[in-house]
Amino acid sequence: MTILNEIVRFALDVAFPETFRWLVFFAPVWVPIIILEYAWGIWTRYTRTKWVRTQKKAVLEVKLPQETFKSPAAMELVLNALIQTGGEGTPIERYWDGKARPWCSLELASINGEVRFFIWCFESQKNFLMANIYASYPDVAIHEVEDYTDEVAKNLDKYDLYASEYKLTKPDPYPIKTYMDYGLDRDPKEEFKIDPLASLIEVLGSIKKEDQVWFQFIARAHAKEKNHFNKAQPDTWIEDAKTELKKLSKDAVEKKEDGTEILHPERLTEGQKEIMKAIERSITKYGLDVGIRGINVIPKGRGGLSVGIIKGSFRPFGSNNLNGIAPMAAEFPYPWQDRSGKKLAHWKLTLFKMYRERSYFHPPYTVTDIPRQKIMILNTEELATIYHFPGGTVKTPSLKRIPSKRADAPSNLPV
Repeated sequence: MTILNEIVRFALDVAFPETFRWLVFFAPVWVPIIILEYAWGIWTRYTRTKWVRTQKKAVLEVKLPQETFKSPAAMELVLNALIQTGGEGTPIERYWDGKARPWCSLELASINGEVRFFIWCFESQKNFLMANIYASYPDVAIHEVEDYTDEVAKNLDKYDLYASEYKLTKPDPYPIKTYMDYGLDRDPKEEFKIDPLASLIEVLGSIKKEDQVWFQFIARAHAKEKNHFNKAQPDTWIEDAKTELKKLSKDAVEKKEDGTEILHPERLTEGQKEIMKAIERSITKYGLDVGIRGINVIPKGRGGLSVGIIKGSFRPFGSNNLNGIAPMAAEFPYPWQDRSGKKLAHWKLTLFKMYRERSYFHPPYTVTDIPRQKIMILNTEELATIYHFPGGTVKTPSLKRIPSKRADAPSNLPV
């Protein structure tokens, strides 16, 4: 105890006063730095929010023909176009004007007993996006419509909500199970196709007519982050992939005396080889920053929220050895975590508002006080798997299709 007392006395009588004296002495240096850092965060948040608010947005509905024989590879071409829709601009445009990398929201919704496809985008993206959809799906019909979430928002007191965001079960470089794993890249005959999206559409088509279920996939081009001097930083997606590959192959690497390393593939199991091959193929494609949400809306007081649909919708895209998409629902597992229910109500309402804002990468989402999910990085093949326009193999009656093939896209469609 004597030694401990001496240590405490030394800390209080000597170390602490001396440290405090130096902190005061250098205050003219560190205090302005802290103030400037805080002020900079407020300024960039303000300019980004202002820029987003002033941009015109559009909601497009895509109606499918009776027959379409396109594989999800056609949607992958559309997603590749997202890479070409502009960037964040110069440092002045980013930090003074608040300009952001554009994004869009790919949406699948069951409304009034019908399963419908929507795309939310900036007005400046609209014509370019439509042109690329028509190029890949020449028989669809695209119409600009009112936001389908408006009706619920205007009468929110009449509905109960269940909301969830989603996360990957493994690090980003591990791919989910894609349409290529289901053999759709070989474009088999329609009767032999196994579309992983079919089960989700079937379930959406089975809910009650007065209920609604919405899913959104908010996506933007993945890019290397830049510092304040506009210098690109290392791509964490690629670096993480290298790290995972190194972990998988560590038992098959022989280190020589001179420090060089030699990989012996014969020491790898077949499972390890398949995983490494999948990761290497995944990062050769364009990456997209992605956020996923699901919302279930039912008449207030009726009960019977479609919890299973929201939680289990993406199981067909997961696998044990690769990646999967897991729900992070707005719920508290234990009653004492939210005795009054106010926290849960706030959480659900915030996710509903974020859904309507199509906000994920910037304020207001990034300044909310609810649990937030990390941005996923999916490549174009993965996102095309979980959002594409299904072929004739999906016979769900609630998936309304236009009665005849649409005329060719206008030749003078502005881009």
